[in-house]
Amino acid sequence: MAAVAAFWFGAGIAALIDPKRQKQNAMIVALSIVVCLSAYLGMVASRPAPPGTSHGGPNVYPPQSQSTAP
Repeated sequence: MAAVAAFWFGAGIAALIDPKRQKQNAMIVALSIVVCLSAYLGMVASRPAPPGTSHGGPNVYPPQSQSTAP
């Protein structure tokens, strides 16, 4: 939702500044938003997991805590 709002805001400002190239400016704004979102998602995906969680697939469970171990 924020990306859509940012696109319309950026495209509107660009259209006010240079009304002859509205389509080109809108494409530049859209491309910059896609690049920013891709960078953000790449950084979020590469962050380490919080303590006590696992990055394993199915059937890989987090380690049991000391209080529930037999």
